[in-house]
Amino acid sequence: MKYRKYYGRSKIIECPFCSKQAIAKNKQDVPTCIEHKDQNLPDLKCACGSWLDLLVSKHGPYFRCFKCGNVKWQRAIEINGKPTPQNIEKKEIKQKSVPEKTKKQYVLNNHTKTYGYAKIESKNKKEVFIRSDEVDFI
Repeated sequence: MKYRKYYGRSKIIECPFCSKQAIAKNKQDVPTCIEHKDQNLPDLKCACGSWLDLLVSKHGPYFRCFKCGNVKWQRAIEINGKPTPQNIEKKEIKQKSVPEKTKKQYVLNNHTKTYGYAKIESKNKKEVFIRSDEVDFI
């Protein structure tokens, strides 16, 4: 159903997964809502039976069929139905174990907390004093 266009409402893009207003883009440059930002659009088929390639232009996303040519975004979604999101695999980050002697401990209001890494100080430090009348140093 087409509604009358008001000022500022001429280009409202909907998320293909949940029909909310799309304000973000996923890795495929498909406009989605924030909830589906990390999910991919599945492969879609054309009415002729061949696969559709997802392309993005300055006017928004569209599809290309080898037999039919360019296919509008809305038409491809109508042919295939509402797509189900595919999760993108996230790489797990392994945390390194930190030795206890490199951790810093702070005491605040009688509570001991451990934060981050402490600077490991070398035992053989030598302090050197330089006076302003020593020219040999520079």
